[in-house]
Amino acid sequence: MIEGPGPCPKGPRGPKGPPSNGELTPYDRGWNAAWEAQCKGVSEVHAQQACPYPVGTEEAFAWFRGFAGNSEEGDSSPKAAKAPKEREQILLPFEIACGTVTGRDHISMGRGSQDGFCVLRSLGVANEEVVVAIACDGCGSGEHSEVGAKIGTKMLVKTIFSEIASIELMRLDPSLAEKYLQEMILSGMLPSGNPFGSYHHVFPKNFQEVLEMSRESVSEKIRTLSKDMGLTTTPEGRRSQTETVRQYLLFTAIGFVMTTTRTVAFSLGDGVACMNGETFVLDPGEGNEPEYLAYGFVSSGRPEPKFRILWEVPTDQVQSVLVGTDGTNLILKSSDNKMPGKDEKVGGLDQFWTNDFFFKNPDGLRRRLALMNRTAKGGDGSVEHGILLDDTTIIVARRRA
Repeated sequence: MIEGPGPCPKGPRGPKGPPSNGELTPYDRGWNAAWEAQCKGVSEVHAQQACPYPVGTEEAFAWFRGFAGNSEEGDSSPKAAKAPKEREQILLPFEIACGTVTGRDHISMGRGSQDGFCVLRSLGVANEEVVVAIACDGCGSGEHSEVGAKIGTKMLVKTIFSEIASIELMRLDPSLAEKYLQEMILSGMLPSGNPFGSYHHVFPKNFQEVLEMSRESVSEKIRTLSKDMGLTTTPEGRRSQTETVRQYLLFTAIGFVMTTTRTVAFSLGDGVACMNGETFVLDPGEGNEPEYLAYGFVSSGRPEPKFRILWEVPTDQVQSVLVGTDGTNLILKSSDNKMPGKDEKVGGLDQFWTNDFFFKNPDGLRRRLALMNRTAKGGDGSVEHGILLDDTTIIVARRRA
Protein backbone atom coordinates (compact mmCIF):
# COMPACT_ATOMS: atom_id res chain seq x y z
CA MET A 1 0.00 0.00 0.00
CA ILE A 2 1.30 3.47 -0.88
CA GLU A 3 1.08 5.72 2.14
CA GLY A 4 -0.45 9.17 1.97
CA PRO A 5 -1.48 9.71 -1.64
CA GLY A 6 -4.26 12.00 -0.46
CA PRO A 7 -7.52 12.38 -2.33
CA CYS A 8 -7.58 10.89 -5.78
CA PRO A 9 -6.96 13.85 -8.13
CA LYS A 10 -9.63 12.58 -10.50
CA GLY A 11 -12.21 11.93 -7.81
CA PRO A 12 -13.37 8.77 -6.06
CA ARG A 13 -16.06 8.20 -8.66
CA GLY A 14 -13.79 8.11 -11.67
CA PRO A 15 -11.63 10.52 -13.66
CA LYS A 16 -14.60 12.65 -14.73
CA GLY A 17 -16.31 12.74 -11.34
CA PRO A 18 -19.79 11.39 -10.55
CA PRO A 19 -21.73 10.73 -13.77
CA SER A 20 -24.99 12.58 -14.26
CA ASN A 21 -26.95 9.38 -14.91
CA GLY A 22 -25.53 7.61 -11.86
CA GLU A 23 -23.87 4.87 -13.95
CA LEU A 24 -20.11 4.44 -14.12
CA THR A 25 -18.28 3.59 -17.30
CA PRO A 26 -15.99 0.53 -17.36
CA TYR A 27 -13.05 2.94 -17.27
CA ASP A 28 -14.40 4.61 -14.12
CA ARG A 29 -15.07 1.26 -12.48
CA GLY A 30 -11.51 0.19 -13.19
CA TRP A 31 -10.10 3.39 -11.70
CA ASN A 32 -12.24 3.00 -8.58
CA ALA A 33 -11.15 -0.62 -8.14
CA ALA A 34 -7.52 0.48 -8.12
CA TRP A 35 -8.26 3.31 -5.69
CA GLU A 36 -10.06 0.98 -3.28
CA ALA A 37 -7.23 -1.54 -3.52
CA GLN A 38 -4.68 1.09 -2.49
CA CYS A 39 -6.83 2.28 0.41
CA LYS A 40 -7.39 -1.27 1.69
CA GLY A 41 -3.84 -2.44 1.11
CA VAL A 42 -4.90 -5.00 -1.48
CA SER A 43 -2.10 -5.97 -3.83
CA GLU A 44 -2.17 -4.79 -7.41
CA VAL A 45 -2.06 -8.40 -8.57
CA HIS A 46 -5.27 -9.33 -6.78
CA ALA A 47 -6.98 -6.12 -7.81
CA GLN A 48 -6.13 -6.80 -11.45
CA GLN A 49 -7.55 -10.30 -11.09
CA ALA A 50 -10.76 -9.18 -9.44
CA CYS A 51 -11.56 -6.23 -11.68
CA PRO A 52 -13.08 -6.97 -15.09
CA TYR A 53 -12.30 -3.43 -16.26
CA PRO A 54 -8.51 -3.42 -16.66
CA VAL A 55 -8.09 -0.13 -18.54
CA GLY A 56 -8.95 2.20 -15.67
CA THR A 57 -7.19 -0.08 -13.21
CA GLU A 58 -4.03 -0.04 -15.28
CA GLU A 59 -3.82 3.74 -15.53
CA ALA A 60 -4.70 4.21 -11.88
CA PHE A 61 -1.89 1.98 -10.70
CA ALA A 62 0.46 3.80 -13.04
CA TRP A 63 -0.54 7.07 -11.39
CA PHE A 64 -0.02 5.65 -7.91
CA ARG A 65 3.44 4.45 -8.85
CA GLY A 66 4.18 7.87 -10.29
CA PHE A 67 3.04 9.48 -7.03
CA ALA A 68 5.34 7.18 -5.10
CA GLY A 69 8.38 8.52 -6.90
CA ASN A 70 8.54 6.29 -9.96
CA SER A 71 7.89 9.15 -12.36
CA GLU A 72 9.73 12.10 -13.80
CA GLU A 73 9.93 15.01 -11.36
CA GLY A 74 6.84 17.18 -11.39
CA ASP A 75 4.78 14.77 -13.49
CA SER A 76 2.34 12.40 -11.81
CA SER A 77 0.45 11.36 -14.94
CA PRO A 78 0.11 7.66 -15.80
CA LYS A 79 2.39 8.08 -18.80
CA ALA A 80 5.18 9.31 -16.54
CA ALA A 81 5.57 6.01 -14.70
CA LYS A 82 8.85 4.45 -15.74
CA ALA A 83 8.59 1.11 -17.54
CA PRO A 84 11.24 -1.45 -16.67
CA LYS A 85 13.94 -2.43 -19.05
CA GLU A 86 13.00 -5.39 -21.21
CA ARG A 87 14.50 -8.60 -19.92
CA GLU A 88 17.01 -10.41 -22.06
CA GLN A 89 15.40 -13.15 -24.09
CA ILE A 90 16.23 -16.73 -23.12
CA LEU A 91 15.54 -18.96 -26.12
CA LEU A 92 15.53 -22.72 -26.29
CA PRO A 93 18.41 -24.10 -28.39
CA PHE A 94 16.10 -26.50 -30.21
CA GLU A 95 14.62 -26.81 -33.69
CA ILE A 96 11.28 -28.48 -34.39
CA ALA A 97 9.87 -30.46 -37.32
CA CYS A 98 6.44 -32.03 -37.77
CA GLY A 99 4.35 -33.79 -40.37
CA THR A 100 1.22 -35.91 -40.85
CA VAL A 101 -0.23 -38.24 -43.50
CA THR A 102 -3.52 -40.07 -43.91
CA GLY A 103 -3.41 -43.84 -43.39
CA ARG A 104 -3.96 -46.21 -46.32
CA ASP A 105 -6.98 -47.79 -44.67
CA HIS A 106 -8.71 -44.43 -44.38
CA ILE A 107 -7.85 -43.54 -47.98
CA SER A 108 -9.31 -46.84 -49.22
CA MET A 109 -12.55 -46.08 -47.34
CA GLY A 110 -12.73 -42.56 -48.74
CA ARG A 111 -12.09 -40.96 -45.35
CA GLY A 112 -9.71 -38.22 -44.38
CA SER A 113 -7.18 -38.19 -41.58
CA GLN A 114 -8.46 -38.34 -38.02
CA ASP A 115 -5.23 -36.93 -36.58
CA GLY A 116 -4.57 -33.37 -35.50
CA PHE A 117 -1.49 -31.61 -34.14
CA CYS A 118 -0.47 -28.21 -32.81
CA VAL A 119 2.83 -26.66 -31.72
CA LEU A 120 3.03 -23.44 -29.68
CA ARG A 121 6.43 -21.82 -29.27
CA SER A 122 6.26 -18.54 -27.38
CA LEU A 123 8.01 -16.19 -24.97
CA GLY A 124 6.56 -15.57 -21.51
CA VAL A 125 6.67 -12.18 -19.81
CA ALA A 126 10.04 -13.02 -18.29
CA ASN A 127 11.21 -13.52 -21.90
CA GLU A 128 11.89 -17.21 -21.34
CA GLU A 129 10.80 -19.46 -24.18
CA VAL A 130 8.37 -22.36 -23.77
CA VAL A 131 7.19 -25.00 -26.26
CA VAL A 132 3.97 -26.99 -25.99
CA ALA A 133 3.48 -29.64 -28.71
CA ILE A 134 0.60 -32.12 -28.90
CA ALA A 135 -0.69 -34.67 -31.43
CA CYS A 136 -4.21 -36.09 -31.12
CA ASP A 137 -5.79 -39.13 -32.76
CA GLY A 138 -9.56 -39.31 -33.19
CA CYS A 139 -11.43 -42.47 -32.27
CA GLY A 140 -11.54 -44.78 -35.31
CA SER A 141 -15.17 -45.76 -34.77
CA GLY A 142 -16.33 -42.14 -34.61
CA GLU A 143 -17.94 -40.92 -37.81
CA HIS A 144 -16.32 -37.48 -37.59
CA SER A 145 -13.73 -37.85 -34.81
CA GLU A 146 -11.25 -35.73 -36.76
CA VAL A 147 -13.31 -32.80 -35.46
CA GLY A 148 -12.37 -33.56 -31.86
CA ALA A 149 -8.74 -34.34 -32.71
CA LYS A 150 -8.16 -31.06 -34.51
CA ILE A 151 -10.03 -28.92 -32.01
CA GLY A 152 -8.61 -30.85 -29.06
CA THR A 153 -4.98 -30.20 -29.97
CA LYS A 154 -5.51 -26.45 -29.99
CA MET A 155 -7.54 -26.42 -26.78
CA LEU A 156 -5.00 -28.58 -24.94
CA VAL A 157 -1.97 -26.62 -26.12
CA LYS A 158 -3.49 -23.28 -25.14
CA THR A 159 -4.80 -24.55 -21.80
CA ILE A 160 -1.58 -26.29 -20.77
CA PHE A 161 0.43 -23.19 -21.61
CA SER A 162 -1.90 -21.06 -19.46
CA GLU A 163 -1.93 -23.52 -16.55
CA ILE A 164 1.87 -23.64 -16.50
CA ALA A 165 1.85 -19.88 -16.20
CA SER A 166 -0.82 -19.56 -13.51
CA ILE A 167 0.48 -22.34 -11.23
CA GLU A 168 4.08 -21.18 -11.36
CA LEU A 169 3.12 -17.58 -10.71
CA MET A 170 1.36 -18.58 -7.49
CA ARG A 171 4.43 -20.54 -6.39
CA LEU A 172 6.84 -17.65 -6.81
CA ASP A 173 7.60 -15.29 -3.98
CA PRO A 174 4.43 -13.12 -3.83
CA SER A 175 6.31 -9.83 -3.75
CA LEU A 176 8.44 -10.93 -6.71
CA ALA A 177 5.36 -12.05 -8.65
CA GLU A 178 3.62 -8.73 -8.00
CA LYS A 179 6.70 -6.82 -9.07
CA TYR A 180 6.86 -8.73 -12.36
CA LEU A 181 3.18 -8.17 -13.06
CA GLN A 182 3.35 -4.46 -12.24
CA GLU A 183 6.37 -3.97 -14.46
CA MET A 184 4.93 -5.89 -17.38
CA ILE A 185 1.50 -4.24 -17.19
CA LEU A 186 3.03 -0.78 -17.10
CA SER A 187 5.42 -1.51 -19.95
CA GLY A 188 2.66 -2.97 -22.11
CA MET A 189 4.43 -6.33 -22.34
CA LEU A 190 1.66 -8.11 -20.41
CA PRO A 191 -1.98 -8.16 -21.63
CA SER A 192 -4.05 -6.49 -18.95
CA GLY A 193 -7.13 -8.68 -19.45
CA ASN A 194 -5.58 -11.96 -18.26
CA PRO A 195 -2.02 -11.55 -16.98
CA PHE A 196 -1.87 -15.04 -15.46
CA GLY A 197 -2.56 -16.72 -18.80
CA SER A 198 0.41 -14.95 -20.37
CA TYR A 199 2.96 -15.42 -17.61
CA HIS A 200 5.82 -17.90 -17.60
CA HIS A 201 9.04 -17.77 -15.59
CA VAL A 202 10.22 -21.22 -14.50
CA PHE A 203 8.80 -24.71 -14.77
CA PRO A 204 6.13 -25.76 -12.21
CA LYS A 205 7.20 -28.13 -9.47
CA ASN A 206 4.30 -30.50 -10.15
CA PHE A 207 3.54 -30.97 -13.81
CA GLN A 208 0.97 -33.70 -13.10
CA GLU A 209 -1.11 -30.95 -11.50
CA VAL A 210 -0.84 -28.87 -14.66
CA LEU A 211 -2.01 -31.78 -16.81
CA GLU A 212 -4.93 -32.64 -14.56
CA MET A 213 -6.18 -29.06 -14.42
CA SER A 214 -5.84 -28.82 -18.19
CA ARG A 215 -7.72 -32.08 -18.69
CA GLU A 216 -10.57 -30.88 -16.48
CA SER A 217 -10.72 -27.54 -18.28
CA VAL A 218 -10.77 -29.07 -21.77
CA SER A 219 -13.28 -31.72 -20.67
CA GLU A 220 -15.64 -28.98 -19.57
CA LYS A 221 -15.19 -27.22 -22.91
CA ILE A 222 -15.99 -30.48 -24.70
CA ARG A 223 -19.12 -30.86 -22.58
CA THR A 224 -20.23 -27.35 -23.52
CA LEU A 225 -19.33 -27.85 -27.18
CA SER A 226 -21.28 -31.10 -27.39
CA LYS A 227 -24.35 -29.31 -26.04
CA ASP A 228 -23.96 -26.46 -28.52
CA MET A 229 -23.58 -28.94 -31.40
CA GLY A 230 -26.98 -30.44 -30.63
CA LEU A 231 -28.06 -34.03 -30.16
CA THR A 232 -26.92 -36.82 -32.46
CA THR A 233 -29.17 -39.75 -33.36
CA THR A 234 -28.00 -43.15 -32.11
CA PRO A 235 -28.27 -46.33 -34.23
CA GLU A 236 -31.41 -47.13 -32.23
CA GLY A 237 -32.99 -43.82 -33.21
CA ARG A 238 -32.52 -41.98 -29.90
CA ARG A 239 -31.09 -38.46 -29.83
CA SER A 240 -28.24 -38.19 -27.36
CA GLN A 241 -25.52 -35.77 -26.27
CA THR A 242 -23.40 -38.80 -25.44
CA GLU A 243 -23.65 -39.89 -29.07
CA THR A 244 -22.43 -36.45 -30.17
CA VAL A 245 -19.28 -36.95 -28.08
CA ARG A 246 -18.87 -40.51 -29.35
CA GLN A 247 -19.12 -39.56 -33.02
CA TYR A 248 -17.22 -36.24 -32.96
CA LEU A 249 -15.17 -35.61 -29.84
CA LEU A 250 -13.24 -38.71 -28.72
CA PHE A 251 -9.46 -38.43 -29.14
CA THR A 252 -6.17 -39.50 -27.59
CA ALA A 253 -3.36 -37.04 -26.90
CA ILE A 254 0.42 -37.33 -26.75
CA GLY A 255 2.84 -34.44 -26.46
CA PHE A 256 5.71 -32.67 -24.76
CA VAL A 257 6.39 -29.41 -22.97
CA MET A 258 9.82 -27.82 -23.04
CA THR A 259 10.95 -24.84 -20.99
CA THR A 260 14.36 -23.42 -20.21
CA THR A 261 14.54 -25.66 -17.13
CA ARG A 262 12.44 -28.82 -17.64
CA THR A 263 11.18 -31.05 -20.46
CA VAL A 264 8.22 -33.39 -19.99
CA ALA A 265 6.67 -35.94 -22.37
CA PHE A 266 3.14 -37.10 -21.56
CA SER A 267 0.20 -39.02 -22.99
CA LEU A 268 -3.44 -39.90 -22.61
CA GLY A 269 -4.12 -42.98 -24.72
CA ASP A 270 -1.80 -44.75 -27.15
CA GLY A 271 1.05 -43.50 -29.32
CA VAL A 272 4.84 -43.47 -29.48
CA ALA A 273 7.36 -41.25 -27.68
CA CYS A 274 11.17 -41.01 -27.76
CA MET A 275 13.49 -39.13 -25.43
CA ASN A 276 17.20 -39.02 -26.25
CA GLY A 277 16.80 -42.14 -28.38
CA GLU A 278 14.87 -44.16 -25.80
CA THR A 279 11.53 -45.30 -27.26
CA PHE A 280 8.25 -45.78 -25.40
CA VAL A 281 5.34 -47.48 -27.21
CA LEU A 282 1.99 -46.96 -25.49
CA ASP A 283 -0.34 -49.93 -25.80
CA PRO A 284 -3.93 -49.20 -26.93
CA GLY A 285 -5.23 -51.62 -24.33
CA GLU A 286 -7.53 -54.60 -24.47
CA GLY A 287 -9.70 -54.74 -27.58
CA ASN A 288 -7.69 -51.92 -29.19
CA GLU A 289 -9.63 -49.41 -27.10
CA PRO A 290 -7.22 -46.72 -25.91
CA GLU A 291 -8.26 -44.13 -23.37
CA TYR A 292 -9.84 -41.00 -24.82
CA LEU A 293 -9.95 -37.67 -23.03
CA ALA A 294 -13.76 -37.52 -23.09
CA TYR A 295 -14.37 -41.18 -22.24
CA GLY A 296 -15.98 -40.12 -18.97
CA PHE A 297 -18.94 -38.78 -20.96
CA VAL A 298 -19.68 -41.98 -22.86
CA SER A 299 -18.69 -44.79 -20.49
CA SER A 300 -20.12 -44.49 -17.00
CA GLY A 301 -18.57 -47.78 -15.92
CA ARG A 302 -14.94 -46.67 -16.23
CA PRO A 303 -13.05 -43.92 -14.41
CA GLU A 304 -12.07 -40.72 -16.15
CA PRO A 305 -8.73 -41.15 -17.90
CA LYS A 306 -5.69 -39.26 -16.60
CA PHE A 307 -2.61 -37.94 -18.33
CA ARG A 308 0.48 -40.03 -17.82
CA ILE A 309 3.96 -38.52 -17.54
CA LEU A 310 6.44 -40.57 -19.59
CA TRP A 311 9.60 -38.58 -18.87
CA GLU A 312 10.49 -35.48 -16.89
CA VAL A 313 14.11 -34.40 -17.25
CA PRO A 314 16.17 -31.20 -17.06
CA THR A 315 16.14 -29.50 -20.45
CA ASP A 316 19.92 -29.17 -20.47
CA GLN A 317 20.06 -32.98 -20.60
CA VAL A 318 17.73 -33.27 -23.61
CA GLN A 319 19.19 -33.91 -27.05
CA SER A 320 15.97 -34.93 -28.82
CA VAL A 321 12.32 -35.62 -28.10
CA LEU A 322 9.71 -37.12 -30.44
CA VAL A 323 6.00 -37.85 -30.07
CA GLY A 324 3.72 -39.55 -32.58
CA THR A 325 0.21 -40.92 -32.90
CA ASP A 326 -0.24 -44.70 -32.97
CA GLY A 327 0.51 -44.95 -36.70
CA THR A 328 4.12 -44.15 -35.82
CA ASN A 329 4.46 -47.65 -34.41
CA LEU A 330 4.13 -48.99 -37.97
CA ILE A 331 7.45 -47.34 -38.80
CA LEU A 332 9.09 -49.19 -35.92
CA LYS A 333 7.65 -52.50 -37.11
CA SER A 334 8.71 -51.90 -40.73
CA SER A 335 12.10 -50.25 -40.20
CA ASP A 336 13.98 -53.04 -42.03
CA ASN A 337 11.51 -53.15 -44.94
CA LYS A 338 12.20 -51.36 -48.21
CA MET A 339 10.49 -48.13 -49.12
CA PRO A 340 7.81 -48.65 -51.80
CA GLY A 341 9.48 -48.48 -55.23
CA LYS A 342 12.94 -47.84 -53.72
CA ASP A 343 15.94 -49.86 -52.62
CA GLU A 344 16.48 -47.95 -49.39
CA LYS A 345 15.04 -49.13 -46.09
CA VAL A 346 12.23 -47.40 -44.23
CA GLY A 347 14.58 -46.83 -41.31
CA GLY A 348 13.94 -46.26 -37.62
CA LEU A 349 12.58 -43.24 -35.78
CA ASP A 350 16.10 -41.89 -35.19
CA GLN A 351 16.10 -40.60 -38.78
CA PHE A 352 13.65 -37.89 -37.75
CA TRP A 353 16.07 -36.21 -35.34
CA THR A 354 19.35 -36.99 -37.15
CA ASN A 355 18.47 -35.97 -40.72
CA ASP A 356 18.99 -32.22 -41.27
CA PHE A 357 16.55 -32.23 -44.20
CA PHE A 358 13.52 -32.44 -41.92
CA PHE A 359 14.51 -29.24 -40.13
CA LYS A 360 15.64 -27.28 -43.18
CA ASN A 361 12.52 -28.04 -45.23
CA PRO A 362 9.21 -27.28 -43.46
CA ASP A 363 7.51 -29.97 -45.55
CA GLY A 364 10.36 -32.47 -45.30
CA LEU A 365 8.96 -34.72 -42.58
CA ARG A 366 5.53 -34.95 -44.20
CA ARG A 367 7.14 -35.80 -47.55
CA ARG A 368 9.12 -38.63 -45.93
CA LEU A 369 5.94 -40.08 -44.43
CA ALA A 370 4.18 -39.74 -47.80
CA LEU A 371 6.97 -41.69 -49.53
CA MET A 372 6.62 -44.44 -46.94
CA ASN A 373 2.92 -44.62 -47.69
CA ARG A 374 2.78 -44.43 -51.48
CA THR A 375 1.90 -47.24 -53.86
CA ALA A 376 4.68 -47.88 -56.39
CA LYS A 377 6.04 -50.54 -58.73
CA GLY A 378 8.95 -52.60 -57.50
CA GLY A 379 11.99 -53.56 -59.55
CA ASP A 380 10.30 -56.75 -60.68
CA GLY A 381 7.16 -54.93 -61.77
CA SER A 382 5.09 -55.98 -58.72
CA VAL A 383 2.96 -53.45 -56.86
CA GLU A 384 4.37 -52.35 -53.52
CA HIS A 385 2.05 -50.69 -51.02
CA GLY A 386 2.81 -48.16 -48.33
CA ILE A 387 3.39 -49.25 -44.75
CA LEU A 388 1.24 -46.69 -42.90
CA LEU A 389 -2.19 -48.26 -42.70
CA ASP A 390 -3.24 -45.82 -39.98
CA ASP A 391 -2.98 -42.02 -39.87
CA THR A 392 0.50 -41.02 -38.73
CA THR A 393 1.57 -37.73 -37.14
CA ILE A 394 5.06 -36.97 -35.78
CA ILE A 395 6.42 -33.94 -33.90
CA VAL A 396 10.16 -33.91 -33.15
CA ALA A 397 12.55 -31.45 -31.50
CA ARG A 398 16.35 -31.67 -31.45
CA ARG A 399 19.10 -29.58 -29.92
CA ARG A 400 20.82 -27.30 -32.41
CA ALA A 401 24.39 -28.21 -33.20
